[in-house]
Amino acid sequence: MAFEKLQFTKSWTNAQDFPTYEPSEAQVRADLQLLHDEARNGLNKLVDALNDPTAAAQLPFQGQGLEADSVQAAILEVYGAVQSAAAAQIVNGSVTKEKLADALLARTYGGRPWVSMDTPGADQKPDTDFPIGQVWLRPSFTVENLAGSQWSVSGGTVEAVDNGWKLTGNGSVVTASLSQSLKALGTAGQKVFVSLRASDPDSQMTSLTLSLNGASQDLSTGGGVFETALDSAGGLALTVTAQWPAASLAVGSVTLTHFAVVNADAVEARLTDCRRLSDWPALLASLVPFTTASLPREVYIQTAPGSWHQTGFETLPISRGGTGLSALAADQYLKTTGGGAMGFLSKEQVIGDLGSLRMQTGSYTGTGEDRTLTLPLTPKLLVIWPGAGPTSDYNSKAMEDNPIVLGNGAAAGELYTGSTSGGTTTYSNTVSLSGSALTFRRNAGSSVTNPATKYGNRSGVAYNWAAVY
Repeated sequence: MAFEKLQFTKSWTNAQDFPTYEPSEAQVRADLQLLHDEARNGLNKLVDALNDPTAAAQLPFQGQGLEADSVQAAILEVYGAVQSAAAAQIVNGSVTKEKLADALLARTYGGRPWVSMDTPGADQKPDTDFPIGQVWLRPSFTVENLAGSQWSVSGGTVEAVDNGWKLTGNGSVVTASLSQSLKALGTAGQKVFVSLRASDPDSQMTSLTLSLNGASQDLSTGGGVFETALDSAGGLALTVTAQWPAASLAVGSVTLTHFAVVNADAVEARLTDCRRLSDWPALLASLVPFTTASLPREVYIQTAPGSWHQTGFETLPISRGGTGLSALAADQYLKTTGGGAMGFLSKEQVIGDLGSLRMQTGSYTGTGEDRTLTLPLTPKLLVIWPGAGPTSDYNSKAMEDNPIVLGNGAAAGELYTGSTSGGTTTYSNTVSLSGSALTFRRNAGSSVTNPATKYGNRSGVAYNWAAVY
């Protein structure tokens, strides 16, 4: 049913409809009554239409919060909501924070941490539904670079450079290209980001493009991070093509660096109930070059509008009283400086840093010959003594063999009178310490007998030593 507008069949402004002079009184009265009757009939027709049970369905309606587009549908929608409320059921999506009491709002709104791969900033504040006291959790996650390291080359050569490769044309064709076909990166249709930067392109090049599963991207402006999707087999075909106007000019090169391929959908799928990262290109730009990047767990709380204070760290930084390290090696010792820096030293470094002295002992057996012993350390002070006491017997003659004390760089000795073919002579035996080298020498001619007088190195005598270092 549709409601019709009232239309008069005649008009008093039309002389044909109502002449100025009418000789018949009956016609005059009929003319005067005509329009009144038409108005009555039109109103009665509208009343009859409104009295029809289906009329409410024909009346248009628009109201905030309701989906109904007619009066009848609106009545039924409101009636259903009233029935649900009468049965102690709250209509889905009808309660906002404005309907909560202040005490309940303080307990519930913002009580559950906001979980997101992003970290908060000045834009997250009470005006954007982040109240003071809101806790924000950025869970830890790992980003793996799925890019390959081997390229197929056409029309040129490729050589490895720092963080990338250099593509050079060979002058036989107008294009030189690198390509990779990466398999099993995920499932079909998953979102993938590719980072690739181009620098130092040959001035003769007319174009430099990157093709990702057939879709072309321009690298001539330096490259960046590009979005694509895995093909039906979960793979990615990637080709970089440099072009010159003629084959004879195709001998220049371009450097390609910061290459990374990341399956963003796969990374996000591993995080439960976590909001997705808002800007993957910005994250990858901050990470490349990388093989695997692990972003640590971080917890924040909003202390003032748009001001977030980090309260949770996967590794507590030095500035917060921590070590700044996720793991420590065994047998390490902590050292700090006046500037608050922190380091870990080995036992040897600690002893050296503190200037502490230690002692070590050992032994050796004399040979009676010139020799050099290498000690297992560098003594600051060395004491040597014979195990049998200060004297020893040689050819029924008592030989003195008193303890020897040496500093690093010092020498000690003894003077002896020995027999020679021409009579007697005086000679010396010395022992010296230089670093870890302990050296024994006899300063006499080969004709001098009595080798048992070697100082600190008499043949067959067992000696002990004690070193302070």
